[in-house]
Amino acid sequence: MIFRPDTSCQVFLCIGYNNSMLEKWIELLRRMILACAFTGEKPAVFGAFHCGMTLCMIALAAFGAYMVHGRSDDEKIRLLHWCGIVMLISEIWKQLFCYFVVNGETFSWWYFPFQLCSMPMYLTLVLPYTKHKGTILHFLGGYGFLAGLLALLFPEDMLRVWPVFTMHGFLWHGIMLFMAMTAWTMRMAKEASDASAVRLFLLLCAIAEVINCTGAYTHPSVLPDMFYISPFTVSYQPVFRDICRMLGRVPQIVIYIVVLSFAAWVVWKCVERSGNADKRRSAE
Repeated sequence: MIFRPDTSCQVFLCIGYNNSMLEKWIELLRRMILACAFTGEKPAVFGAFHCGMTLCMIALAAFGAYMVHGRSDDEKIRLLHWCGIVMLISEIWKQLFCYFVVNGETFSWWYFPFQLCSMPMYLTLVLPYTKHKGTILHFLGGYGFLAGLLALLFPEDMLRVWPVFTMHGFLWHGIMLFMAMTAWTMRMAKEASDASAVRLFLLLCAIAEVINCTGAYTHPSVLPDMFYISPFTVSYQPVFRDICRMLGRVPQIVIYIVVLSFAAWVVWKCVERSGNADKRRSAE
């Protein structure tokens, strides 16, 4: 008599095999991440490493934007889209590194990928497929530039004892600067209104606040601070932390949003003025 396992037995054997394979893949992934987790001395803010890397990222971003400035807007959109794909892959690596190394195989809302510096990744991923290309590019050239530059100038949260993790942060924000400087040279970005970029920013702020509230009620031990506008935390950003102490968190958040939007407007006015000056020199 030949034994033939019934259907339920086959299902359980299949599930057991798949679970075993999944565990092996997870273990392999964990080992690959841990191989990057060697440690060193934590770099100092405004130290040689910080200043050198910041200048290097700014220079590389400017050089890259200069090299592609003569290409068409369509070509630049494809290039920015590929930058978004690279950022997505690196963000997946970062989340795995945070899970296996930084947080000891536990989830932390602090590293949830919805900071202002995360937006260029999401926006460039959808850039070729949306009708609002000008708005996204205008956002990248203003808010994206400010977020990338300020993160490089004040990188307290990027400077860690893990060199690979620290380098990831600098490269990420260097790509952000490249995206912003490339957007400065694009016609559809210049033609988009400042108001449309502000509306996009406010929409993203609202989503970030929903995440902040969700995290505060589900994991109150580690509070998320997406866009640095959570009402459940205090600000640690230069200048704004003093405003927070004097006026309270909610007024400080409102001031922060207004100041950031005004600064993004100033960035684009400087870009426009620089473009007009170049046109006058060319005419002469």
